[in-house]
Amino acid sequence: MSIGALLAKSKHVVTFTRATLDETDMGTRDRTMNPLEPLDIQCWPQPISAHDLTEFAQRDITVTHKIYIGVDIDLREGDIANVDCEEEHIVRGVRDASAGLGTLFRVDVDRRKASGS
Repeated sequence: MSIGALLAKSKHVVTFTRATLDETDMGTRDRTMNPLEPLDIQCWPQPISAHDLTEFAQRDITVTHKIYIGVDIDLREGDIANVDCEEEHIVRGVRDASAGLGTLFRVDVDRRKASGS
């Protein structure tokens, strides 16, 4: 079974958003959260392993979960991942996790509440 078929069976979806600063007529800046396309991506969220937790901690990076997706999306550190419209995560990094069975990306995230959103 392909990775795409496995993800399609997942009951979890994720939508990513990115903050932008827009200048107002008064000269101040407003922070706006903009959704990134595509929306509602099938995903497989998982807690981070003890080995990965130690590896990230040695680099002083907080990562609590990994989210597997089958879509190549332009994610940046600091973007927000909203899983199942309930859990908000801060994106810490993305890596290609494909292994010959199709396209798969691993998004490393921190489940802490994102500030200002």
